Amino acid sequence: MNQNVDLNSWADCLRAWPNPPESWITWYSRVAKAYMPLWQELNIADALSLSLSPLDKDENLLKTIGYFWSDALNCFLFGHGPMTLTLLDVTMITGLDIESPNPTAHRMTEVPSNSHPK
Repeated sequence: MNQNVDLNSWADCLRAWPNPPESWITWYSRVAKAYMPLWQELNIADALSLSLSPLDKDENLLKTIGYFWSDALNCFLFGHGPMTLTLLDVTMITGLDIESPNPTAHRMTEVPSNSHPK
């Protein structure tokens, strides 16, 4: 690894950034009124509410962690060895439940009709 990393050489390589449409919060608020009990039953309400949080891009941080990422090993390679995120890390960062069974539509007792809010 080169210790003299020029982050400016990666300019504009991270142009795509997931930004929800402007009307997302309005749509979510309207649909949540009808579907929140179902979302809570399926344990996906917290994950969906995370989509309302702003997601600012720190370009320098992304360039730096990209420098240490290994595509071959799917982990970060540091001087002391490889490192990767665990489910416990995801829980600590997001507060999401990782212990409940997988929320699938097959477990639903009643399938919602096609007349969902638009």
